Amino acid sequence: GTVTTGTTAGGVSGFKNGPGTTAKFNKPLGLATKSGGADIFVADSGNHCVRVLTTQMAGGLLFEVTTHAGTSKVGNVDGDKLTTATFSQPSDVAVSANGVYVVDSANKNIRLISGNNVTTVIKKTELIAPTSLAINAIGELFVADGQQIHKVTKTKTGFSAQTIAGGIVAGIVDGFGAKAQFNQLYGIALWPTDGLIVGDTSTKAKLSGLRAVIPTKSSCDDKDPCTVDSCNAVTGKCKHDKQNTCQGGTGCTAMQLSSGWTAKLVADGINSPFGVAVNGNSDIYVAEYGAHKIRKVAVGTTAVVEWAGSKTSGKGNGLVAMASFSNPAGIAITKANVMYVVDSGNALIRKIDIASQQVSTIAGNGSGFADGS
Repeated sequence: GTVTTGTTAGGVSGFKNGPGTTAKFNKPLGLATKSGGADIFVADSGNHCVRVLTTQMAGGLLFEVTTHAGTSKVGNVDGDKLTTATFSQPSDVAVSANGVYVVDSANKNIRLISGNNVTTVIKKTELIAPTSLAINAIGELFVADGQQIHKVTKTKTGFSAQTIAGGIVAGIVDGFGAKAQFNQLYGIALWPTDGLIVGDTSTKAKLSGLRAVIPTKSSCDDKDPCTVDSCNAVTGKCKHDKQNTCQGGTGCTAMQLSSGWTAKLVADGINSPFGVAVNGNSDIYVAEYGAHKIRKVAVGTTAVVEWAGSKTSGKGNGLVAMASFSNPAGIAITKANVMYVVDSGNALIRKIDIASQQVSTIAGNGSGFADGS
């Protein structure tokens, strides 16, 4: 097929709201969709704010870009989302019934945009180097943070973060809970059966790839009727408490099962994996930031195939095999099987119809920031 130049947007970075043909971004990174792609939220890292693309035409053919939160000034202030709140290099977003969660990367916080206000839900004292997040149907938030993965849940008094896999030591090791090791996590997505898929970047290119983090039931039954058995969900270590009142094996708890998470390799040899997304068929797509491509791992396989992007960086539209990208970052897939891609190096937002395998540009005209239409 012939590579065509996008007619709905250009590719010069900046900060400008308005129609997709004239809007500008500056090093956009993560994105998330709402209402099947009618609204697309973008972490505009270089402009220190969150932008939103709202469809103006059926089928998502025309989008209007506005600022959803942030003033474009660097800061770490909660408050009114457009006049007071400030961010520093936001790297990812996730949409829920509560609002839009944001990885405020340089501030090492997780923020929530709800209504007209921005609040901090997880502070930097609990995080190391957060990059990406995902949220499930019951509102549990999962954060990729350096070499760790946290689960964030809402409590009566606020939010609580629990480390479910990994630790402070970098490595590429599969295992249960804290026994697992990651090198540098970028990108996280929900996987079938309540699991997660994460992108893990290593200094050794052949080791960079995708890891699955799967809920696991761990049994600590020592078969002794006179002990109460428990299992630490993070370390996987068992504990067996003797019961002084136990006589003849009666009146004692026989066994406890503890839920935890186990990390395992899915596919390697991916050059700087960044955004990760899973479609309705459980196929995995990953933005290969360093090679300017979108790669695919089909369900039930471990083979990584080139799916979209040419051998060199660029911003050409057309069929996936002929189109080009520059440092693709965040990706998201709607239920209608449409993929949206943050083409970070070009400061563009791209759209891929997975069925027809056609790539188009829906927003972006370079790096900068100016309101208006």
